[in-house]
Amino acid sequence: MRKLRIRAGILSVVLLTGMVMYTGCGAAGSAAVPELIEPAAANSSYRPVELGEIGETKVIYGTIVPKDYCSFYHTNADISEITVEVGDSVEEGEIVAYANTDAAKEALEELNADLANENQNYNINSRITQARIHQIEVAEMDEGERATRLATEQENQRYDKMLHDYRVGKLNESMAEQQEIIEEGTLRARHAGTVSYIKNTGKSTSAGAYENIVIVSDPQDTCIELEKTIGQYAYTDYEEKFMKLAGGRYDVAEIPYSLDETILAKASNLYPNVRMECPDAGELPLGASYPVYFQKEKVKEVPVIGLDSLYGEKNDYFVYVKRADGGREKRAVTIGDSDDNYAEVTDGLTEGEQVFYASDARMPAKYEEYTVEIGNYEIANISRSYDLENERTVWYDAPYEGTIEEIAVKKGAVVEEGELLYVIDSGVGKAALRKAKNQINHENKAYVEAVADIDERLAVEIDEDMRSILSSQRELESVNHAYRLRKLQKEYNRMAKNNDGNGKVSVYARQGGTVSNINFSSGDIVTTGAHVISVGEAAGNKILVQMNSLMPDERNYPENIADFGEEITITLGETDYTGRCIGWAAQPNNVDKAYLTSDEDGAYLSLSYGTDSGYSVGAFFVEMDDESFYEKKSNRGKVSFLYISMQDVIVIPTSLVHEETRAEKPAQTFYYVWRVIDGELVKQYVLVDKSLSGVNKTVILSGVKEQDVLAREK
Repeated sequence: MRKLRIRAGILSVVLLTGMVMYTGCGAAGSAAVPELIEPAAANSSYRPVELGEIGETKVIYGTIVPKDYCSFYHTNADISEITVEVGDSVEEGEIVAYANTDAAKEALEELNADLANENQNYNINSRITQARIHQIEVAEMDEGERATRLATEQENQRYDKMLHDYRVGKLNESMAEQQEIIEEGTLRARHAGTVSYIKNTGKSTSAGAYENIVIVSDPQDTCIELEKTIGQYAYTDYEEKFMKLAGGRYDVAEIPYSLDETILAKASNLYPNVRMECPDAGELPLGASYPVYFQKEKVKEVPVIGLDSLYGEKNDYFVYVKRADGGREKRAVTIGDSDDNYAEVTDGLTEGEQVFYASDARMPAKYEEYTVEIGNYEIANISRSYDLENERTVWYDAPYEGTIEEIAVKKGAVVEEGELLYVIDSGVGKAALRKAKNQINHENKAYVEAVADIDERLAVEIDEDMRSILSSQRELESVNHAYRLRKLQKEYNRMAKNNDGNGKVSVYARQGGTVSNINFSSGDIVTTGAHVISVGEAAGNKILVQMNSLMPDERNYPENIADFGEEITITLGETDYTGRCIGWAAQPNNVDKAYLTSDEDGAYLSLSYGTDSGYSVGAFFVEMDDESFYEKKSNRGKVSFLYISMQDVIVIPTSLVHEETRAEKPAQTFYYVWRVIDGELVKQYVLVDKSLSGVNKTVILSGVKEQDVLAREK
């Protein structure tokens, strides 16, 4: 399997092929050559004029992935059950999750209260505005001032209506979505395939609008996904896009997002990854990754020389050409396009002529010849952290700081939904309840004071317009007081539900299952959020692998996880067991990935996202091929899979690759090899990605070809 997974940026490179052939293609220049200072360098050498590619090329790594189909709610919802597991096969339309309809009913009740309050506020404020307008109309004042004040009030009135209509519209949308949850309550698969991700309801059952609950992947429908988002991708208009596979070049094409999809992504500040396809390359294996090459225009294959051979200045260049007797001839040349290392020769030289170049690089004094061959480049990734018996675990964290007064269950016990798990004696809980009560008292006091102030102003002699304004303000205070008081009382009731008022807070099971962990005992002090008890529900025969760092004598790549469908090996003793990656968990490295969902005619369009599954490192799920592996009951094996795997590429010993920096580009590193041509050593620049370079081997992306001869220093 070809596979590569590298968190690398884009390479800005120049691709150069090796020598192709020596044939005449241009006449020697006849311009007069002025006297030049003889070049000096640490070593002197010649390289032939040969055909090469000139032009800037970008390289981005792409991975073969299945297309993903996301199931999510369009509004906030509380998940009561996810009916599928990672690795399950599902059909389009199959139910994958249920929402808590009681929570939806409660949310709808709150939205109705919000809507009623919004309408009441708007109607009362409208009456106040009308009274102010009438005041201005009948008051004695300059007409210019009257017109200005009326225009201000009317503009405020117009703005208030627009804002009110917007708020009402959004509230109605949310109410319709909650009503849909109440009536249906189900979430269905949008496409047939394999479940590759589910939300970790053990961390939280609350789901935000457009948060992915389940993702189904279709392994029969794949694409090349670049580790670039459409918000950070500037290569749509590049003319040439291709991959190199087993020595061949295959054109790739971008799978474009529609204008509506792009606008939605920009408005949401969430951008999906760029997708490509390569239909002529045949079926490419899931998880395999390849460098994808981008060029503004097709790179030209033309006679080239090194920039280190040029003397003079623009439009007046000269080179030194090797004569038959071994001496040097100064000759004027005409230069076309150029890049960081090479320049196109349009006049003055013919292919095969030997051109002097100056180099400060140390040339090998003694060397042996190395013939370039096609080979493979692989690096394994390793983990020693995995859970043999995977469970969907719900942790019951401490809601407050305090002391564990009672642990009501034992490890291994089967509990039912609503069963008491533990009790915390918490002064913080008591204080929180007291604070909630104080907020209610403060609201009542503030309301009484506000109304008393208005009543005092109403008691004096005022005109009818002012009386109407004050009466409306009194009504507004009453409406908003009732609205705020209702919310404060509801919060108090929620806090008091499992709080006896003296700080003892009871924690109950949200779902049934088996008590899998108890981290504290009676009398222990806990902090807010501490994991106290977990209740697990068996999730079938699969393994959760976490990419924790290894011991000092081993090396792995914790930021890297296996791709969907990739083969995994677990070694127990002397025996290897194989399996495959069937899904992943969202964690800091991939939690912000965005997914666009739309239908063919654009009638439906949404942008969804994932949330952290609760793992601090990369994590993925594995299903083993041999069922007997699970009977071993051992989680002390070594998990291995390929971090990098490139086949049929140019691979040479790392010792043959040399580095240099240049004063004009101090932040950039240039790579070169010593190439043997007709018994002479020639400095040849090559394209190297350090992510594909190890202690022993290095992948050469461009610059030399199979059967080129390089010098290996003895």
